[in-house]
Amino acid sequence: MKRYQSQIFIENLKKDLNKDLNLDIREFLKKYTKDLNGPTKIPFLVFFILGNKKTENISRTEIKKTWEKNKGILGKFYFIYIRVKFSFSDQRH
Repeated sequence: MKRYQSQIFIENLKKDLNKDLNLDIREFLKKYTKDLNGPTKIPFLVFFILGNKKTENISRTEIKKTWEKNKGILGKFYFIYIRVKFSFSDQRH
């Protein structure tokens, strides 16, 4: 995929993600993480959690707790998945 095509894809994905924040978390995760593996599901989970909160901070404990509640869709949780610090402040506009 060429650079400009990937930028268009990302912009369209952001619009879809923001529009779908009113979905139930299980519906949201099924829609966006269906064909992904564990670590690549984390940004979608974090985006959903932060998109429905007024803060831009989230703890690893909250991520793990939400993951465990949705383990049927997301699979087994490994703490190595969240060693990266996420920042979505500029992506929610």
